[in-house]
Amino acid sequence: LPTKISRRMDSIVDLTTDDDHEATPTTQTIEIAGNPVCLPRARTSWKCKHRHYNPATKALQAFKNTVKSILPEAQFGYIYPRTIPVTLTLIFYMKRPNRDFINNQRGVGRLRQDLPFSRSRVPDIDNLAKFVLDGLNELLYQDDRQVVKLTVYKLLDNRGLCEGRTTITISSFQEQDLPLP
Repeated sequence: LPTKISRRMDSIVDLTTDDDHEATPTTQTIEIAGNPVCLPRARTSWKCKHRHYNPATKALQAFKNTVKSILPEAQFGYIYPRTIPVTLTLIFYMKRPNRDFINNQRGVGRLRQDLPFSRSRVPDIDNLAKFVLDGLNELLYQDDRQVVKLTVYKLLDNRGLCEGRTTITISSFQEQDLPLP
């Protein structure tokens, strides 16, 4: 299960508050250790009268608990109110296979040279993003419909033992973020 590594807030509170918007953090970055998890399809159990279930329920709850431990203010409700659109940047650093290390043994400084920074392998990038989007519902934002800009990267981890991690950067969407016509 994922565990907390670090938290960085570039700007704690947007001081330009008016009657329509509450004070919200403009940018927050959190990092969660562990190989990223993807959201599997919902399943149907034929044994229990066609009961539908989500096989990722436990993993999603563990993810939410980890985010709550990193951001204590998320325990009391979402940080970005429904009226504020958000921008989300997700960087998934996937666990490196043992073959990427000298003598196939993991260790700091044992990573082979001239290795690619990414490989097109499972899991799919959209399923990784869906897991995080669903996991942040009612924690950082009320619903993932508030996300108006999503940037996602899937790379191989190059830090430490290369066990994988997820970096999440969330900010309120600003007018200058609009693409030029």
